[in-house]
Amino acid sequence: MALQPRRANRRTEHRRTRSLVEFALVLLLSIGLYVAAVHLDFFERFDGWVDLHERLQVDELLLVLPVGMLLLAIYSWRRYREAQAETEVAVAAERDLARVTEEYRSLFENHPHAVFAIDPERRYRHVNPAAQTLGGHTEEEMLALEFPALKTPDRGRILTAFDQAMSCETQRLDSTVIRKDGERRDVDVLMVPIIVEGDAVGVYVLARDVTDDNRMRAELARALVDADQASDAKTLLIANVSHELRTPLASAIGATEVLAETVLDDVQRRMVEMIGRSGQVLRRLVNDLLDITRLEVGQLVVEEVPFDLPELLDQTVAHASTGAANKGLTVKTQLDDALPRRVLGDPLRLGQVLTNLLGNAVKFTDRGEVGLAVTGQHRDGKTLDAVFRVWDTGIGIAPHDLDRLFGHFVQGDPSSTRRHGGVGLGLAISRQLVDLMNGDLAVESDIGTGSTFTVRVPLSLAETS
Repeated sequence: MALQPRRANRRTEHRRTRSLVEFALVLLLSIGLYVAAVHLDFFERFDGWVDLHERLQVDELLLVLPVGMLLLAIYSWRRYREAQAETEVAVAAERDLARVTEEYRSLFENHPHAVFAIDPERRYRHVNPAAQTLGGHTEEEMLALEFPALKTPDRGRILTAFDQAMSCETQRLDSTVIRKDGERRDVDVLMVPIIVEGDAVGVYVLARDVTDDNRMRAELARALVDADQASDAKTLLIANVSHELRTPLASAIGATEVLAETVLDDVQRRMVEMIGRSGQVLRRLVNDLLDITRLEVGQLVVEEVPFDLPELLDQTVAHASTGAANKGLTVKTQLDDALPRRVLGDPLRLGQVLTNLLGNAVKFTDRGEVGLAVTGQHRDGKTLDAVFRVWDTGIGIAPHDLDRLFGHFVQGDPSSTRRHGGVGLGLAISRQLVDLMNGDLAVESDIGTGSTFTVRVPLSLAETS
């Protein structure tokens, strides 16, 4: 498309020229009359002017005549200057118009997507190079065709959208076009009306080739489906294996407990105790795997049943005290006296979270103490905002490891897996269980200063008789 800037307004130029000519004629006429009146015996040559000559003094006439002519000259000069100013304004406007026109031409020609300018009769007025590339036609071929020039299975929808665009309504649709060489391309089509003085005089059609985008989206969708299927298969495998392990493992642990009650020498008892401890570790691992798979598929739900909160806390601390005593650690508890005794919640899952946090505190603390502090605040007479704080004086966690601490199979220091055991599922399960209870789990820690885990869970108050 070749857009040429218009020339300066011819009417303004003609007006300026006419004003200049008028000024020159009036000036020459004034000078001529003055010279004629002075140097020619004008009043003596005509008898009809004798009376006038007698009534008016010649000096007065010679003064009035050039003054009048001078005023006419000034008026003509003013008109010339006004016309000149208008011409300068028009030239500046034409210069701005030329710049805007060039900017538009550059945008049109260099637009990365296909752009067509269509008139109301559906004839192509202009097409940019991208449009020629999309359709495989030259500009001359496109200008000789009627819109839509490219073959498409959506011709009816496109023509309907064009008619609506001619009604000053912007239209957008997805379609498929067939190039001149037969290749099919997916396009995102935008039709914008060309409005002049309130009326649509044509339509701009912008077509973006989205074939590669659609192909990539389709491939991504297939990859996501494959990944979901693989994840489901993994989850099912872990669940099945875990279930299959629980039965023989429970039998082995039970047999070990029975064997421990028999008469054994010191070596045999140590071996039985080692088997029992190993069985408990395996049972916890299997339970964690089952929980994480059930959480992933949304099969694990929390209950809301009445339970004795202080009793649950005593059981949790008693469970951790055995391991703490073996390491010479002190276990401290701080319970708010205002805590209610009976509440509604899931004691199994809440106890699982607190047991896991206290177990980790004992596991990663070699000297010092671990503790559990519980406070609560009544919200509206029916709900208790319970806060459980578990702290230790252990090895601590680096600040840059805190964000990823609650991921699956993650521990703060990879070397701790070899020294302290575990696979890094406990905190991930605890975070998801707390989320299911509409609570929050946070951590504060640093290397060498120990760690503090804070659990906030809303608990309903149970009715007491």
